[in-house]
Amino acid sequence: MADNEQVAYTALEPKTPVLDTEGAEFGTVEHVLQMPISTCSTGS
Repeated sequence: MADNEQVAYTALEPKTPVLDTEGAEFGTVEHVLQMPISTCSTGS
């Protein structure tokens, strides 16, 4: 995969490099948290 390609969070593996917008590595993936979509009313 090229460095400029985006990847879905479901495809991330532990130790995947995390890059900033300049392309510098600033960490690695430890694990991914998935937040369920809220079904709460917005009051609209």
